[in-house]
Amino acid sequence: MSSIQMTGMASGLDTKAIVESMLQTEKSKIDRINQNKQILEWRQELYRELINDVRDFTKKYFDPLNKETYIMGSSSLSGIKADSTVDKTIANIIAGGTAEPGNYELKMTQMAQSAKVSGSNVINQSTVKGDLRIPVIVGDSNNTIKIDGYEIKLDSKAFDSKESLAKAINVKIQDNESTKDKYEVSVNKDGQLEVKSNFVVDDTNNSIEINVGGKDYTIKLDKGAYSQDKFVSEIKAKLKKQIPDQEYKELKVEVDESGQVKVNDTALDSKYKFETPKVSIKGQESTKADGASNILNYESKFVKGENSDLVISVRGQTPTVIDLSDVDNSKSKQEVLDQISEKINEHKDVTNVSSSVVNGKLVFKTNSKEQIVISGNAANSIGIGNSLDMTLDVKTEKMVNVLNFDDPNNKKVEFTINGETFKYDFGSKEDKDGYKGGQDLTIKQVFSDISSRAKVNISYNTISRTFNIESKETGKEVVLTGSDTSGKFIESLFGTGTLDAKGESAVVEFTDGDGNSNIFEFASNNFTLSGITFDIKTLPTEPIKVSIVEDMDKTVDLMKQFVEDFNEIMDDLNTKTRERKNSKYSPLTEAQKEAMTEKEIELWEKKAKQGILGNETKLESFMYELRNAIFTPVDGVSVGMREIGLDTSNDYKQGGKIIFDEEKFRKALANDPQNISELFTKTSDSGHENYDPDLTAEERKAKNADQGIFRRINDVVNDYTRTTRNKNGEKGTFIEIAGIEGDTTYTSNTISNKIKEYDKKIDRLNDLMTTRENRYYAQFTRLETALSKLQSQASMFMQ
Repeated sequence: MSSIQMTGMASGLDTKAIVESMLQTEKSKIDRINQNKQILEWRQELYRELINDVRDFTKKYFDPLNKETYIMGSSSLSGIKADSTVDKTIANIIAGGTAEPGNYELKMTQMAQSAKVSGSNVINQSTVKGDLRIPVIVGDSNNTIKIDGYEIKLDSKAFDSKESLAKAINVKIQDNESTKDKYEVSVNKDGQLEVKSNFVVDDTNNSIEINVGGKDYTIKLDKGAYSQDKFVSEIKAKLKKQIPDQEYKELKVEVDESGQVKVNDTALDSKYKFETPKVSIKGQESTKADGASNILNYESKFVKGENSDLVISVRGQTPTVIDLSDVDNSKSKQEVLDQISEKINEHKDVTNVSSSVVNGKLVFKTNSKEQIVISGNAANSIGIGNSLDMTLDVKTEKMVNVLNFDDPNNKKVEFTINGETFKYDFGSKEDKDGYKGGQDLTIKQVFSDISSRAKVNISYNTISRTFNIESKETGKEVVLTGSDTSGKFIESLFGTGTLDAKGESAVVEFTDGDGNSNIFEFASNNFTLSGITFDIKTLPTEPIKVSIVEDMDKTVDLMKQFVEDFNEIMDDLNTKTRERKNSKYSPLTEAQKEAMTEKEIELWEKKAKQGILGNETKLESFMYELRNAIFTPVDGVSVGMREIGLDTSNDYKQGGKIIFDEEKFRKALANDPQNISELFTKTSDSGHENYDPDLTAEERKAKNADQGIFRRINDVVNDYTRTTRNKNGEKGTFIEIAGIEGDTTYTSNTISNKIKEYDKKIDRLNDLMTTRENRYYAQFTRLETALSKLQSQASMFMQ
């Protein structure tokens, strides 16, 4: 007997089973793609685990902030340490490899200083960050609305905007069983509250036939309530999976003024129509003669006693209340802001606060260094909040707002700082005729440009309300010069059109372990004497006493720990790259999982994951580069790894693991700490001390030849796991392949992009299968109808 059950009304066929059988080819294709996708996801997961392990290793040993395990400093492997009673907030002291045990003393009479000019101009102003949001007042006279006869009562309160009121009405609509899911309120392009009907999709209308480019397509929508925008978006999203790309680019789906849904100007079935609701507000007449308006006529305005009081003062002075109730809110936003600004300026002789409107925002300014304080029930409406101390924010404030111009129609400036010429046009957004467009540049953006080119730092002091400029370098040889060529840029900021200052050098008296004393000058507050590095934070009030003592155990333990952690990573890499895939174990399909227990699935997937990274060339290259970094001799250093107790295993299966001979290392450290320190931490003399992903092959070769082993390892790890980009826009090799959480590559990387391609294929196949399934069922329905008619006719003949 056939396995197909004979349950058809007329034919006796098991239609469902037959259709499922006819779709088996499509299902198999989807299963295969899902299996390939699963392998990619597992591969990405394994890569990310490796990336995290390597980055944790790097952070532990190569990050100076981890002082206990930082291993790249010159003192990390010296076998000695510096003991001092001085507080670390005053000075940080490190013993280098050449420091000799003994007692030392440092007296400091002067710290190194930058060349600095402190501005004399008080600049105290701020631009409102928020937008103009005049509230809508809802009270007893207008708190009841009707939608198609259904009554809704709103809370009597001030809504800070029409958007807030729309949101509140939508909540009330959802709370009412008669209106729930049927309507939605929004603010239209004309700033009006518009009520629209939703379209409810259910079993009777969720399948839509649409003709695009002369071809019929069937899409199936999820059940639920749809706004016009959501309905249009859903149709486009469903069609995108089925129609050719070119036709999708030209696709137009819209809802016309009558509420009819159209695709490429052709109306869908009349049942796909959004009806226009009839709405009204208690006490108001409809705006349309026929009473069919779907607009709720609520107005935003300043109401005396409700939201019209703006309170302004400079801290320490009596606040002044400014009434905004007669501001004409029917005007444009710019005109409303201009009215408010004019009202504020009418009181500036009393408040000592003036106002202007720049780029659609209110700007408040005072010549006092005291804080501007804005409060009152109108503060929130003008974009400040309920109450706020106004303070200049260099990150958001436009540079043009703090400058003075003799001619408001000419905002070009030219000035020099430290020999660098700067030209800005603060009246233009575009770069033109050698001038950089500065109209939209913030203070911070302009300062960043100046800082990078003139080697200075410019800051704003929120206490004195002045700008300060200083050289990045310290020392008596450092100078700071500058002047305005045209315009008043420097004068506006610093109260003078000319900058002229010199730095100072640090002056110290140092006594070594043998009692020898001398006076030294340094350009920096970070300097080295007798192998001891001093990093002075603040001027010490007493002599700094330092004792250099042996600390062999700490160095040996740190190296031992480093080797163990490094070997753990190499073990993991070896395992992953040497594993071979078992072809008997492929990712399970959903149908296969349904027939298995959780434990069986777990064991199966463990087998299926094996060998996914086998023979992965990028991993093998990473291991090779690490081994080279460790065991290639360092030019200029007279010892090598094997001579100090570190070697590779003779077992080739251990692939690059380090064998650590603690006793041999300890002896070498005692005999020659300086050379050991150089072997691991030496910086290159090639002119490329720091990591740079854009070095040429020759530059990299020269750098690696004479830099310490730890610095080589750090460079290799950066090449594969850095999250910064090189000049070609690429991040680390592993990051580009698999991405990492917390970075843009998390969803944009080689593996994720392939997964997205699989997802698109699966969606297309699912849509294709749905289309075929609908067609098959339609054919069987016609078959049943035809057989039923034949049976009926046969019965008539037999009578």
